[in-house]
Amino acid sequence: MTSIVAIILVSICHLLLRTSLVVKQFRSNVPEAPELATVVVYLAIMVQIYQNRLVPMCWSHFPAWLRFYIDLVGTVLCIEVCLRIFWCSWEYFIAQLLDSWLDRQSQLRLLLLKALIWLSALAVVGHCVYCNAKVNFLCKSVVDTYKCSYKRKERRAENIYL
Repeated sequence: MTSIVAIILVSICHLLLRTSLVVKQFRSNVPEAPELATVVVYLAIMVQIYQNRLVPMCWSHFPAWLRFYIDLVGTVLCIEVCLRIFWCSWEYFIAQLLDSWLDRQSQLRLLLLKALIWLSALAVVGHCVYCNAKVNFLCKSVVDTYKCSYKRKERRAENIYL
């Protein structure tokens, strides 16, 4: 798992100090998009980053400060890339799609834009929760299977020696 301190530091810098390269920079593409939906997606991505290991196990012999630094830089890069490539592009796509169908000043367009962006944000959160549950279930299954096969091997070894 990624260091929780690195996650908190990056979140404080992005959400409270507003130092993100992405959230402010591309807000001009879709100015009427709800910013809270972007924050919800941001937090879902942070949960995904927290659940995964950014520093490989083969680097566990490195000093703790170096692993922390790798976690910090990796977290910043992951969140910036995910928000820029996926989320901001998705917001822009939805806005352009609605612009081609409806008048830009229409209230219906604004309502549909906000609704579609919120539904997309909820889909991202649902996917993250589903993936975490699935990964946890798979990890538990693999560990349980390993424990069972290990116990069977122990029993076989006991029977051979008896």
